Order: sequence, then structure tokens, then C-alpha cells
Amino acid sequence: MGAAVVAVMTSSEDEQHHQPCRPRRPPLTRGAPQHGAVTHPPAQQEGGQPQREMRRRRHYPRHRVYRPRLSFLDLSEEQCIWRLRVSRQVVADICSLLNDELFPDGPSIIFLPFTVKVTTALNFFASGSFQGATGDITGVSQSSARKCIRQVTNGLFHRASHYINFPMDDRSQMERAVGFHAVAGFPRVQGIIDYTHIAIRAPPREPGLFVNRKGYHSMNTQLICNHRKRFLHVCTRYPGNCHDSFIHRESTVPPPCTNPTPARAGSSGTRDIPCTHGL
Repeated sequence: MGAAVVAVMTSSEDEQHHQPCRPRRPPLTRGAPQHGAVTHPPAQQEGGQPQREMRRRRHYPRHRVYRPRLSFLDLSEEQCIWRLRVSRQVVADICSLLNDELFPDGPSIIFLPFTVKVTTALNFFASGSFQGATGDITGVSQSSARKCIRQVTNGLFHRASHYINFPMDDRSQMERAVGFHAVAGFPRVQGIIDYTHIAIRAPPREPGLFVNRKGYHSMNTQLICNHRKRFLHVCTRYPGNCHDSFIHRESTVPPPCTNPTPARAGSSGTRDIPCTHGL
């Protein structure tokens, strides 16, 4: 009896060991129908074409409310000088100068007035802050502030040669010499030269060339103005580590002493700038 029970148990164990393994299920992928799921064919339209998937659309209100836009016209004279560094009359002149270029070309339902664009750009030039913070004064977003700054900068750059020039005719040289003598009593001067560092972000290529003696990245800019504080020459081609004397030697400053006379040309210099006639 015991032998029979042992034989039965052994045969059952052999059947369990020799039972074939079940195949494993393949891993489910995202979007694939699961086993046993019922799939429905795509809905058919009248022409037999499958109906496109319905997309979520953003429903705008029928009467949209826009934020109020501010410009220099909403600022007082003191606020305009404090925020834009120029008077209201100067901003109005710039707006009239760039009116045709800043006005939209085609028909547009929503567009920024050119006064808002000029105010945004001048605030960025005066403060040197981030574009988002610059747009807060006029109530525009960062992307709109970037477009305003680009349009105003391109417009001013294209017209810079009409206002920044160094005339070297006899009448202009005589006028500058007499003007400087009347202001400071210094004879035979044609211009005042100086250099300033314009801070910039570190460029991707050779950033060490733009580090100045004060430890930040900049462009060393050469400026020359007349007795009326009007710029005659601007040079912004050299990085911050260039010396002032090197920029003065390599820049295209017109020599005002081609025909020096007691009333037209003189000599002046500093420890950084070599002694030249007229400057």
C-alpha cells in the first residue's frame, strides 16, 4: 500500500516537471490596444474619408480686454528725464523721425503705437536692465519689448550717418575753434575726445579679449564731440582689453591739422592719448 502511494506521487511530480511552459505576453506599448480590448474603426464621413481627430481650441472671449499701453506722453518732464534720460521734446523728435519705419506695413487689428515702441527702447538704453523689466514701464511683454528694441535700434542705426559726422571744411573748422575758445578760453581746438566701456555679455568666442581692466566684459568706445556737445565721431569696433592709445591710432579720425593755422588747429594730449593737433 505504501509503495503504491509513493508510485502515484512520483508520477504526479513527473507530470508537473514535464508540463510545457506558457508563452510570455509581449510588453505593452503606449498607444497599442491591450489584449482583449475592442477596437473601433475610425468614423467615416459622407465622402468615405476618415474623420480627423478633434483638437482642443482655445476659446477667446468675444470682447477681449487688453492692458493699457503707456508711453512718454503719459510721463511728466521729470519722469521722462529720470526714466529715459532725455526730455519729452527729444523723444517726440525721435518718434517723428521713425514714424514711417515703426508703423505696420499691412492692415493689422492689434499693433503697438510707435510712441510705445520708442519709449520701450529708450528705457532699455537708459537703464540697461532686462527686457522684461524694461517692458513694465509701457505694459508690454518681454517678446514685444525685444521686437521694439530691435526696430528702434535698426532705425536709428540707418540714420546715424546723417547726425554723427566730422565735417572738415574751412567753415566748420573755424566754427569749432571759435566755439571752444568762447566756452573754455582754449584756442585752436577741434574736438574733445574720451573713451568709455560699454558693458556686454560674455561672447561665446574668445571672451578673454573683452575683459577690461575693471574685470568685466565690455567694448571700449571712442567718442569725439564738439563745443555744442554733439557727437562728431564714434568708434565701437574694439574689445575692452584694447588700450585707448591703440584705438586712437587705429581709428579713422580725420586729421584736422592738414593746413594748421593759428585759428584752426592746436595740440593737446594726455598720458593715454598721444599729442595730436586739434584734439
